[in-house]
Amino acid sequence: MGGVLTLFIAAPPNGSSVWVRVVDEVSGAVFEQEIAADLPAATQFLSQRLFMKTGATASAYDCAGVCVETDF
Repeated sequence: MGGVLTLFIAAPPNGSSVWVRVVDEVSGAVFEQEIAADLPAATQFLSQRLFMKTGATASAYDCAGVCVETDF
């Protein structure tokens, strides 16, 4: 078992939805979803936080990098 997943999250300033895209870099499979429910207020300050877990005691995940961009 193994592979590389790339996660993209796009949230425009004061937008009413968030786009999530996951790409399996090995098979090329792509999942995209727009999320428009249960979002924080547009005035709420958010920051990134990286946490990965399988739910089991031994984790098999690794993070190769994080990139944060802005529309400004």
